Amino acid sequence: MPHGTRHKDTSGVNGTTLATSDPAKNLTPPAYSTDQARTFVGATTVTRRRRDGTRYVTRTESVGGTGIYHKTVVSPSPNGSGSTTDFYIQKDGKWQKAATSTDGGKTYTFQNGADGKPIAGDALRKELNDPQGAIHKNVNAQVTKAAEKNNQSKADTDAAAASNTNTAQAEPAATEPKRINAQDVNAAIGSNKTGTRNKFPMTLTYPLSLRDSKQDKIQFNMIEYVPGEIGQGQLGINRTNAANVGSEAGSESKSDKTIGRVFLPIPSGISDTTGAGWGEDRMNAAQLATAGAALGFIEKGGSGLVKSIEDTLNSVSAYSDDVKKAIATQVAGSASGTGPGLLTRTTGAVLNPNLELLFQGPTLRPFDFVFKLSARSQKESDAIIKIIRFFKQGMAPIRSESNLFLKSPHTFKIRYLHDNKDHPFLNKFKICALKSLTVNYTPDGNYATFRDGKMVSYELSMSFQELDPIFNDDYTKLDDNKDTQLGY
Repeated sequence: MPHGTRHKDTSGVNGTTLATSDPAKNLTPPAYSTDQARTFVGATTVTRRRRDGTRYVTRTESVGGTGIYHKTVVSPSPNGSGSTTDFYIQKDGKWQKAATSTDGGKTYTFQNGADGKPIAGDALRKELNDPQGAIHKNVNAQVTKAAEKNNQSKADTDAAAASNTNTAQAEPAATEPKRINAQDVNAAIGSNKTGTRNKFPMTLTYPLSLRDSKQDKIQFNMIEYVPGEIGQGQLGINRTNAANVGSEAGSESKSDKTIGRVFLPIPSGISDTTGAGWGEDRMNAAQLATAGAALGFIEKGGSGLVKSIEDTLNSVSAYSDDVKKAIATQVAGSASGTGPGLLTRTTGAVLNPNLELLFQGPTLRPFDFVFKLSARSQKESDAIIKIIRFFKQGMAPIRSESNLFLKSPHTFKIRYLHDNKDHPFLNKFKICALKSLTVNYTPDGNYATFRDGKMVSYELSMSFQELDPIFNDDYTKLDDNKDTQLGY
Protein backbone atom coordinates (compact mmCIF):
# COMPACT_ATOMS: atom_id res chain seq x y z
CA MET A 1 0.00 0.00 0.00
CA PRO A 2 1.52 3.39 -0.94
CA HIS A 3 2.61 5.34 2.09
CA GLY A 4 0.17 8.10 3.05
CA THR A 5 -2.89 6.51 1.42
CA ARG A 6 -5.69 6.02 3.95
CA HIS A 7 -8.37 3.35 3.89
CA LYS A 8 -11.75 2.88 5.51
CA ASP A 9 -11.66 6.47 6.75
CA THR A 10 -15.10 7.80 7.68
CA SER A 11 -14.01 11.41 7.97
CA GLY A 12 -14.13 13.80 5.05
CA VAL A 13 -12.14 16.89 4.19
CA ASN A 14 -12.08 19.45 7.01
CA GLY A 15 -13.63 16.99 9.41
CA THR A 16 -16.94 16.49 7.59
CA THR A 17 -18.58 13.08 7.60
CA LEU A 18 -18.34 11.15 4.34
CA ALA A 19 -21.55 9.96 2.72
CA THR A 20 -22.62 6.38 3.23
CA SER A 21 -23.73 5.83 -0.39
CA ASP A 22 -20.99 3.37 -1.25
CA PRO A 23 -20.44 2.64 -4.96
CA ALA A 24 -19.02 -0.75 -3.94
CA LYS A 25 -22.29 -1.97 -2.42
CA ASN A 26 -24.20 -4.79 -4.12
CA LEU A 27 -21.50 -5.46 -6.71
CA THR A 28 -22.02 -8.62 -8.75
CA PRO A 29 -18.85 -10.75 -9.14
CA PRO A 30 -16.50 -10.65 -10.87
CA ALA A 31 -16.78 -6.87 -10.32
CA TYR A 32 -14.76 -5.60 -7.36
CA SER A 33 -13.89 -2.34 -5.61
CA THR A 34 -10.81 -0.78 -4.07
CA ASP A 35 -10.83 0.52 -0.53
CA GLN A 36 -11.39 4.22 0.07
CA ALA A 37 -8.19 6.26 -0.26
CA ARG A 38 -7.10 9.88 -0.05
CA THR A 39 -4.57 11.45 -2.44
CA PHE A 40 -3.46 15.05 -2.83
CA VAL A 41 -3.59 16.64 -6.30
CA GLY A 42 -2.05 19.89 -7.46
CA ALA A 43 0.91 19.45 -5.10
CA THR A 44 4.33 21.02 -5.68
CA THR A 45 7.32 18.68 -5.81
CA VAL A 46 10.50 19.78 -4.04
CA THR A 47 13.85 17.99 -3.78
CA ARG A 48 15.76 18.10 -0.52
CA ARG A 49 19.27 16.85 0.29
CA ARG A 50 19.80 15.61 3.83
CA ARG A 51 22.70 14.11 5.70
CA ASP A 52 22.19 10.47 6.78
CA GLY A 53 25.13 9.46 8.94
CA THR A 54 28.22 9.69 6.74
CA ARG A 55 26.38 10.18 3.45
CA TYR A 56 23.87 12.52 1.87
CA VAL A 57 20.46 11.31 0.72
CA THR A 58 18.35 13.12 -1.87
CA ARG A 59 14.62 12.87 -1.22
CA THR A 60 11.70 14.12 -3.26
CA GLU A 61 8.73 15.46 -1.30
CA SER A 62 5.43 17.07 -2.23
CA VAL A 63 3.89 20.08 -0.52
CA GLY A 64 0.49 21.72 -0.80
CA GLY A 65 -2.32 20.39 -2.98
CA THR A 66 -5.95 19.38 -2.31
CA GLY A 67 -6.89 16.11 -0.66
CA ILE A 68 -9.30 13.95 -2.73
CA TYR A 69 -11.16 10.97 -1.24
CA HIS A 70 -11.61 8.36 -3.98
CA LYS A 71 -12.66 4.77 -4.68
CA THR A 72 -12.50 2.69 -7.86
CA VAL A 73 -14.89 -0.01 -9.13
CA VAL A 74 -13.59 -2.47 -11.74
CA SER A 75 -16.01 -4.52 -13.83
CA PRO A 76 -14.17 -7.20 -15.84
CA SER A 77 -15.76 -8.22 -19.16
CA PRO A 78 -17.57 -11.61 -19.00
CA ASN A 79 -15.54 -12.88 -21.97
CA GLY A 80 -12.24 -11.79 -20.36
CA SER A 81 -11.45 -9.30 -23.13
CA GLY A 82 -10.90 -6.36 -20.81
CA SER A 83 -12.58 -4.33 -18.10
CA THR A 84 -14.34 -1.06 -17.28
CA THR A 85 -12.85 1.07 -14.52
CA ASP A 86 -15.17 3.59 -12.84
CA PHE A 87 -13.47 6.25 -10.69
CA TYR A 88 -15.55 7.80 -7.85
CA ILE A 89 -14.77 10.82 -5.66
CA GLN A 90 -16.37 12.38 -2.59
CA LYS A 91 -18.07 15.65 -3.57
CA ASP A 92 -20.98 17.57 -2.04
CA GLY A 93 -21.35 14.95 0.70
CA LYS A 94 -21.80 11.95 -1.59
CA TRP A 95 -19.93 9.58 -3.87
CA GLN A 96 -20.02 10.68 -7.51
CA LYS A 97 -18.64 8.90 -10.56
CA ALA A 98 -16.07 11.30 -11.95
CA ALA A 99 -14.36 9.29 -14.70
CA THR A 100 -14.37 5.99 -16.62
CA SER A 101 -11.57 4.03 -18.29
CA THR A 102 -12.00 1.20 -20.80
CA ASP A 103 -8.31 0.58 -21.45
CA GLY A 104 -7.19 -0.72 -18.07
CA GLY A 105 -6.59 2.70 -16.48
CA LYS A 106 -4.38 4.19 -19.17
CA THR A 107 -6.77 7.03 -20.03
CA TYR A 108 -10.04 8.28 -18.59
CA THR A 109 -13.09 10.07 -19.94
CA PHE A 110 -14.73 12.41 -17.46
CA GLN A 111 -18.36 12.71 -16.37
CA ASN A 112 -20.35 15.94 -16.05
CA GLY A 113 -22.57 16.75 -13.10
CA ALA A 114 -26.16 17.99 -13.11
CA ASP A 115 -24.86 21.50 -13.77
CA GLY A 116 -23.16 20.35 -16.97
CA LYS A 117 -19.68 20.94 -15.56
CA PRO A 118 -17.05 18.18 -15.00
CA ILE A 119 -17.32 16.56 -11.60
CA ALA A 120 -13.52 16.33 -11.39
CA GLY A 121 -11.54 19.56 -11.12
CA ASP A 122 -8.82 20.66 -13.55
CA ALA A 123 -5.90 19.36 -11.45
CA LEU A 124 -7.60 16.00 -10.85
CA ARG A 125 -8.39 15.51 -14.55
CA LYS A 126 -4.83 16.36 -15.51
CA GLU A 127 -3.14 14.08 -12.97
CA LEU A 128 -5.51 11.14 -13.43
CA ASN A 129 -4.56 10.96 -17.12
CA ASP A 130 -0.87 11.52 -16.39
CA PRO A 131 1.03 8.21 -15.91
CA GLN A 132 3.37 10.08 -13.55
CA GLY A 133 0.55 11.69 -11.57
CA ALA A 134 0.30 10.70 -7.92
CA ILE A 135 -3.41 9.87 -8.13
CA HIS A 136 -2.93 7.90 -11.39
CA LYS A 137 -0.29 5.75 -9.70
CA ASN A 138 -2.30 5.38 -6.53
CA VAL A 139 -5.41 4.24 -8.39
CA ASN A 140 -3.46 1.65 -10.37
CA ALA A 141 -1.71 0.37 -7.27
CA GLN A 142 -5.01 0.05 -5.39
CA VAL A 143 -6.69 -1.69 -8.32
CA THR A 144 -3.85 -4.22 -8.41
CA LYS A 145 -4.19 -4.82 -4.67
CA ALA A 146 -7.98 -5.17 -4.89
CA ALA A 147 -7.71 -7.62 -7.77
CA GLU A 148 -5.37 -9.84 -5.77
CA LYS A 149 -7.61 -9.58 -2.71
CA ASN A 150 -10.65 -10.68 -4.73
CA ASN A 151 -8.79 -13.66 -6.26
CA GLN A 152 -8.83 -12.32 -9.79
CA SER A 153 -6.56 -14.07 -12.25
CA LYS A 154 -3.23 -12.63 -13.17
CA ALA A 155 -4.61 -11.82 -16.63
CA ASP A 156 -7.51 -9.88 -15.08
CA THR A 157 -5.13 -8.04 -12.78
CA ASP A 158 -2.85 -7.07 -15.66
CA ALA A 159 -5.80 -5.93 -17.77
CA ALA A 160 -7.29 -3.86 -14.96
CA ALA A 161 -3.99 -2.11 -14.27
CA ALA A 162 -2.33 -2.28 -17.66
CA SER A 163 -0.71 1.12 -17.38
CA ASN A 164 0.97 0.26 -14.10
CA THR A 165 3.97 -1.35 -15.77
CA ASN A 166 6.36 -0.43 -12.98
CA THR A 167 4.15 -0.66 -9.90
CA ALA A 168 7.04 -1.63 -7.64
CA GLN A 169 8.93 1.50 -8.57
CA ALA A 170 5.86 3.75 -8.70
CA GLU A 171 4.36 2.96 -5.30
CA PRO A 172 6.88 4.90 -3.17
CA ALA A 173 6.35 8.01 -5.32
CA ALA A 174 2.56 7.73 -5.11
CA THR A 175 2.43 8.92 -1.54
CA GLU A 176 0.18 11.51 -0.01
CA PRO A 177 2.13 14.77 -0.39
CA LYS A 178 4.17 15.58 2.69
CA ARG A 179 3.31 18.94 4.25
CA ILE A 180 6.45 20.80 5.24
CA ASN A 181 5.50 22.87 8.26
CA ALA A 182 6.58 23.67 11.80
CA GLN A 183 4.78 20.66 13.26
CA ASP A 184 6.57 18.27 10.89
CA VAL A 185 9.94 19.79 11.71
CA ASN A 186 9.36 19.64 15.45
CA ALA A 187 8.18 16.04 15.18
CA ALA A 188 11.32 15.10 13.28
CA ILE A 189 13.58 16.79 15.83
CA GLY A 190 11.77 15.23 18.74
CA SER A 191 10.08 16.43 21.90
CA ASN A 192 11.49 19.08 24.22
CA LYS A 193 13.69 18.10 27.12
CA THR A 194 11.73 17.10 30.20
CA GLY A 195 11.36 20.21 32.35
CA THR A 196 11.20 22.67 29.43
CA ARG A 197 8.88 25.46 30.43
CA ASN A 198 6.14 26.42 27.98
CA LYS A 199 3.79 28.19 30.36
CA PHE A 200 4.47 31.43 32.25
CA PRO A 201 2.30 33.87 34.24
CA MET A 202 -0.08 35.85 32.03
CA THR A 203 -0.58 39.02 34.12
CA LEU A 204 2.84 39.98 35.48
CA THR A 205 2.84 43.73 36.10
CA TYR A 206 5.18 46.33 37.54
CA PRO A 207 4.21 48.45 39.34
CA LEU A 208 1.19 46.53 40.62
CA SER A 209 -1.02 49.60 40.23
CA LEU A 210 -0.36 49.53 36.47
CA ARG A 211 -2.49 46.41 36.07
CA ASP A 212 -5.87 48.16 36.29
CA SER A 213 -4.69 51.53 35.03
CA LYS A 214 -5.25 53.11 31.62
CA GLN A 215 -1.77 54.61 31.84
CA ASP A 216 0.33 54.13 28.71
CA LYS A 217 2.39 50.96 29.05
CA ILE A 218 4.47 48.44 27.13
CA GLN A 219 3.32 44.84 26.78
CA PHE A 220 5.61 41.84 26.24
CA ASN A 221 3.91 38.67 25.04
CA MET A 222 6.09 35.56 25.10
CA ILE A 223 5.21 33.19 22.26
CA GLU A 224 6.52 29.86 21.09
CA TYR A 225 8.92 30.26 18.19
CA VAL A 226 7.28 29.53 14.83
CA PRO A 227 9.64 28.86 11.91
CA GLY A 228 8.86 30.28 8.50
CA GLU A 229 7.14 28.06 5.93
CA ILE A 230 9.08 27.09 2.82
CA GLY A 231 7.71 25.87 -0.50
CA GLN A 232 4.05 26.61 0.18
CA GLY A 233 3.39 27.88 -3.34
CA GLN A 234 5.58 30.95 -2.80
CA LEU A 235 9.10 31.94 -3.82
CA GLY A 236 10.12 33.07 -0.35
CA ILE A 237 9.73 32.33 3.33
CA ASN A 238 6.37 33.03 4.91
CA ARG A 239 5.92 33.48 8.66
CA THR A 240 2.20 33.27 9.36
CA ASN A 241 2.36 35.27 12.60
CA ALA A 242 5.01 37.81 11.58
CA ALA A 243 2.72 40.83 11.91
CA ASN A 244 2.03 42.25 15.34
CA VAL A 245 -1.35 43.94 15.23
CA GLY A 246 -3.87 43.70 18.05
CA SER A 247 -6.64 45.74 19.57
CA GLU A 248 -7.30 45.51 23.29
CA ALA A 249 -4.45 44.88 25.71
CA GLY A 250 -3.91 41.17 26.13
CA SER A 251 -5.57 40.25 22.82
CA GLU A 252 -3.76 38.07 20.29
CA SER A 253 -4.35 36.77 16.79
CA LYS A 254 -5.41 33.17 16.26
CA SER A 255 -1.92 32.29 14.99
CA ASP A 256 -0.32 33.25 18.30
CA LYS A 257 0.81 30.72 20.88
CA THR A 258 1.10 33.16 23.76
CA ILE A 259 2.56 31.46 26.82
CA GLY A 260 3.20 34.46 29.08
CA ARG A 261 2.67 38.19 29.38
CA VAL A 262 4.31 41.14 31.18
CA PHE A 263 3.19 44.78 31.46
CA LEU A 264 5.74 47.50 32.32
CA PRO A 265 5.71 51.32 32.23
CA ILE A 266 7.08 52.79 29.01
CA PRO A 267 10.71 53.70 29.75
CA SER A 268 12.47 56.88 28.73
CA GLY A 269 14.69 57.03 25.67
CA ILE A 270 12.54 54.81 23.44
CA SER A 271 13.32 55.01 19.72
CA ASP A 272 13.41 52.96 16.55
CA THR A 273 15.96 52.92 13.74
CA THR A 274 14.74 52.00 10.28
CA GLY A 275 17.42 51.19 7.75
CA ALA A 276 18.12 49.61 4.38
CA GLY A 277 21.29 48.01 3.05
CA TRP A 278 22.96 50.06 0.33
CA GLY A 279 26.49 49.64 -0.97
CA GLU A 280 28.88 50.97 -3.60
CA ASP A 281 29.33 49.05 -6.84
CA ARG A 282 31.83 49.60 -9.67
CA MET A 283 31.98 48.43 -13.29
CA ASN A 284 34.56 49.75 -15.77
CA ALA A 285 34.06 49.94 -19.52
CA ALA A 286 35.42 46.44 -20.20
CA GLN A 287 33.20 44.88 -17.54
CA LEU A 288 30.16 46.74 -18.86
CA ALA A 289 30.84 45.55 -22.41
CA THR A 290 31.24 41.93 -21.27
CA ALA A 291 28.10 42.12 -19.14
CA GLY A 292 26.15 43.67 -22.02
CA ALA A 293 27.19 40.88 -24.38
CA ALA A 294 26.24 38.19 -21.87
CA LEU A 295 22.89 39.82 -21.16
CA GLY A 296 22.15 40.19 -24.87
CA PHE A 297 22.87 36.50 -25.44
CA ILE A 298 20.70 35.41 -22.49
CA GLU A 299 17.75 37.59 -23.50
CA LYS A 300 17.86 37.30 -27.30
CA GLY A 301 20.25 34.49 -28.11
CA GLY A 302 22.87 34.83 -30.86
CA SER A 303 21.27 37.93 -32.37
CA GLY A 304 21.44 39.73 -29.05
CA LEU A 305 25.11 38.81 -28.64
CA VAL A 306 25.95 40.08 -32.14
CA LYS A 307 24.05 43.33 -31.56
CA SER A 308 25.88 43.96 -28.28
CA ILE A 309 29.28 43.35 -29.88
CA GLU A 310 28.41 45.69 -32.78
CA ASP A 311 27.42 48.45 -30.35
CA THR A 312 30.67 48.01 -28.43
CA LEU A 313 32.76 48.17 -31.62
CA ASN A 314 30.93 51.32 -32.71
CA SER A 315 31.74 52.93 -29.37
CA VAL A 316 35.38 51.91 -29.69
CA SER A 317 35.55 53.42 -33.20
CA ALA A 318 34.02 56.69 -32.01
CA TYR A 319 36.59 57.09 -29.25
CA SER A 320 39.53 55.25 -30.77
CA ASP A 321 42.23 57.55 -29.37
CA ASP A 322 41.00 57.19 -25.78
CA VAL A 323 40.66 53.42 -26.17
CA LYS A 324 44.18 53.07 -27.60
CA LYS A 325 45.62 55.10 -24.74
CA ALA A 326 43.75 53.07 -22.14
CA ILE A 327 44.81 49.75 -23.66
CA ALA A 328 48.41 50.83 -24.02
CA THR A 329 48.76 51.98 -20.42
CA GLN A 330 46.96 48.89 -19.11
CA VAL A 331 49.31 46.56 -21.04
CA ALA A 332 52.35 48.56 -19.98
CA GLY A 333 51.20 48.63 -16.36
CA SER A 334 50.72 44.86 -16.33
CA ALA A 335 54.12 44.25 -17.96
CA SER A 336 55.97 46.55 -15.56
CA GLY A 337 54.09 45.48 -12.46
CA THR A 338 52.89 49.00 -11.74
CA GLY A 339 49.25 48.07 -12.40
CA PRO A 340 46.55 50.62 -13.23
CA GLY A 341 48.53 53.37 -11.49
CA LEU A 342 50.53 53.89 -14.68
CA LEU A 343 47.52 55.47 -16.38
CA THR A 344 47.15 57.97 -13.56
CA ARG A 345 50.90 58.75 -13.46
CA THR A 346 51.09 59.39 -17.19
CA THR A 347 47.78 61.10 -17.81
CA GLY A 348 46.38 62.10 -14.42
CA ALA A 349 43.21 60.13 -15.22
CA VAL A 350 41.62 56.86 -14.14
CA LEU A 351 39.25 54.54 -15.91
CA ASN A 352 35.68 55.55 -15.14
CA PRO A 353 34.52 53.02 -12.51
CA ASN A 354 30.85 53.96 -13.08
CA LEU A 355 30.43 54.11 -9.33
CA GLU A 356 26.85 53.73 -8.14
CA LEU A 357 25.10 53.14 -4.85
CA LEU A 358 22.94 50.02 -5.16
CA PHE A 359 20.38 48.42 -2.90
CA GLN A 360 21.73 45.26 -1.27
CA GLY A 361 18.92 44.15 1.01
CA PRO A 362 16.83 45.01 4.06
CA THR A 363 18.01 45.24 7.64
CA LEU A 364 16.52 43.95 10.88
CA ARG A 365 15.63 46.60 13.45
CA PRO A 366 17.15 46.42 16.95
CA PHE A 367 15.39 47.71 20.08
CA ASP A 368 16.94 48.42 23.47
CA PHE A 369 15.03 48.96 26.70
CA VAL A 370 16.18 49.77 30.22
CA PHE A 371 13.82 49.29 33.18
CA LYS A 372 14.56 50.09 36.82
CA LEU A 373 12.37 47.99 39.11
CA SER A 374 12.19 49.11 42.74
CA ALA A 375 9.80 47.24 45.03
CA ARG A 376 7.45 49.13 47.33
CA SER A 377 5.79 46.09 48.92
CA GLN A 378 6.29 42.39 49.44
CA LYS A 379 3.90 41.57 46.57
CA GLU A 380 5.68 43.95 44.24
CA SER A 381 9.04 42.44 45.22
CA ASP A 382 7.71 38.98 44.37
CA ALA A 383 6.38 40.27 41.03
CA ILE A 384 9.80 41.72 40.13
CA ILE A 385 11.50 38.36 40.70
CA LYS A 386 8.92 36.66 38.48
CA ILE A 387 9.36 39.29 35.76
CA ILE A 388 13.14 38.83 35.68
CA ARG A 389 12.70 35.05 35.64
CA PHE A 390 10.16 35.45 32.80
CA PHE A 391 12.71 37.05 30.49
CA LYS A 392 15.72 35.00 31.61
CA GLN A 393 14.09 31.61 31.17
CA GLY A 394 12.12 32.61 28.07
CA MET A 395 15.22 33.61 26.10
CA ALA A 396 17.14 30.41 26.94
CA PRO A 397 17.64 27.79 24.16
CA ILE A 398 15.55 24.62 24.34
CA ARG A 399 17.11 21.15 24.23
CA SER A 400 15.53 18.15 22.55
CA GLU A 401 14.98 15.07 24.70
CA SER A 402 17.89 13.33 22.95
CA ASN A 403 20.23 16.33 23.44
CA LEU A 404 21.06 16.04 19.73
CA PHE A 405 19.27 19.27 18.80
CA LEU A 406 18.94 22.74 20.27
CA LYS A 407 15.65 24.45 19.44
CA SER A 408 15.03 28.16 19.14
CA PRO A 409 14.14 29.99 22.36
CA HIS A 410 10.74 31.55 22.83
CA THR A 411 10.20 34.88 21.08
CA PHE A 412 8.32 38.06 21.98
CA LYS A 413 5.62 40.31 20.65
CA ILE A 414 6.01 43.86 21.92
CA ARG A 415 3.27 46.49 21.94
CA TYR A 416 3.03 50.07 23.11
CA LEU A 417 -0.43 50.60 24.62
CA HIS A 418 -2.52 53.77 24.92
CA ASP A 419 -5.90 53.42 26.68
CA ASN A 420 -5.16 49.67 26.62
CA LYS A 421 -5.10 49.68 22.81
CA ASP A 422 -2.24 49.78 20.31
CA HIS A 423 -0.60 53.19 20.49
CA PRO A 424 -1.23 54.78 17.08
CA PHE A 425 1.59 57.31 17.35
CA LEU A 426 4.46 55.08 18.46
CA ASN A 427 6.12 52.45 16.30
CA LYS A 428 4.77 48.93 16.03
CA PHE A 429 6.91 45.80 16.23
CA LYS A 430 7.16 42.53 14.38
CA ILE A 431 8.03 39.42 16.38
CA CYS A 432 11.33 39.91 18.22
CA ALA A 433 14.03 37.72 19.68
CA LEU A 434 15.56 38.71 23.00
CA LYS A 435 19.26 38.72 22.13
CA SER A 436 20.70 39.87 25.43
CA LEU A 437 19.55 40.60 28.96
CA THR A 438 21.69 42.33 31.58
CA VAL A 439 20.52 42.49 35.18
CA ASN A 440 22.16 45.10 37.42
CA TYR A 441 21.58 44.05 41.03
CA THR A 442 22.95 47.28 42.53
CA PRO A 443 21.66 50.06 40.24
CA ASP A 444 21.90 52.62 43.05
CA GLY A 445 25.59 51.95 43.56
CA ASN A 446 25.30 50.08 46.86
CA TYR A 447 24.28 46.60 47.98
CA ALA A 448 20.88 46.76 49.71
CA THR A 449 18.32 44.03 50.39
CA PHE A 450 15.03 43.52 52.17
CA ARG A 451 14.80 41.21 55.18
CA ASP A 452 14.07 38.16 52.96
CA GLY A 453 17.16 38.81 50.83
CA LYS A 454 15.52 40.31 47.74
CA MET A 455 17.33 43.30 46.32
CA VAL A 456 15.81 46.73 46.89
CA SER A 457 16.18 47.57 43.19
CA TYR A 458 16.96 45.78 39.97
CA GLU A 459 17.81 47.24 36.59
CA LEU A 460 17.03 45.30 33.39
CA SER A 461 18.78 46.15 30.12
CA MET A 462 17.29 44.21 27.22
CA SER A 463 18.24 44.09 23.54
CA PHE A 464 15.64 42.79 21.10
CA GLN A 465 15.79 42.36 17.33
CA GLU A 466 12.96 41.65 14.90
CA LEU A 467 12.90 38.28 13.13
CA ASP A 468 11.65 39.75 9.84
CA PRO A 469 12.36 42.97 7.92
CA ILE A 470 9.80 45.73 7.48
CA PHE A 471 8.45 45.97 3.93
CA ASN A 472 6.55 48.71 2.13
CA ASP A 473 3.28 46.77 2.01
CA ASP A 474 3.37 46.16 5.78
CA TYR A 475 2.32 49.78 6.29
CA THR A 476 -0.55 49.44 3.81
CA LYS A 477 -1.97 46.50 5.77
CA LEU A 478 -2.27 48.66 8.89
CA ASP A 479 -4.62 51.41 7.65
CA ASP A 480 -4.92 50.98 3.87
CA ASN A 481 -2.59 53.97 3.38
CA LYS A 482 -4.91 56.41 5.16
CA ASP A 483 -1.94 57.55 7.28
CA THR A 484 -3.94 57.50 10.50
CA GLN A 485 -1.09 55.97 12.49
CA LEU A 486 2.68 56.03 12.54
CA GLY A 487 3.08 52.38 11.51
CA TYR A 488 6.30 50.52 11.94
